[in-house]
Amino acid sequence: LYTHPIGNWNFPLSQTGTVVIDPSPDSIDAPWSITGPCSYSNSGNGDETLQELPVGQYTVIWDAVSGYTTPSSQTLPLIDGGTTTFSGTYVEIAAPTGTIVINQTPNVLTGAGWSLTGPQNETGSGDETFTVMPVGQYTVVWDAVSGYNTPSSSTKTLVDGGTAAFSGTY
Repeated sequence: LYTHPIGNWNFPLSQTGTVVIDPSPDSIDAPWSITGPCSYSNSGNGDETLQELPVGQYTVIWDAVSGYTTPSSQTLPLIDGGTTTFSGTYVEIAAPTGTIVINQTPNVLTGAGWSLTGPQNETGSGDETFTVMPVGQYTVVWDAVSGYNTPSSSTKTLVDGGTAAFSGTY
């Protein structure tokens, strides 16, 4: 049994090489695990250079990182005196969003504003379209205007890729 600072295995180490583990982006310090010949196994986070490993096939499994896609596992050979690099690119998953449309009638009514509350808050008057709004439940409250009936407030749920339309007629 050969004991090394980065793992244990049964093998006369006459032929060795280096394995570089390089997940990206570096900022997420992605977790990984590696297995190889002679029952070699190890795990860690982020970039790592493993030296004096026995030659043979190595497999790296990239672990999940919240908010990112997980790269596929990789199996690569390590030859005597060589360096094998495992690269795994994590891609950030875009937050789900949709569009909110506010339709106020008539648009030129002085003092007729509205307030949108939910995962993102907005205020305004007249017609408005908001794109790339976080999904979730939104409520529109229409301002009171002297001499007009105030439209009722309403609540709608915005789903990923969807549109929530609010209409208020004074």
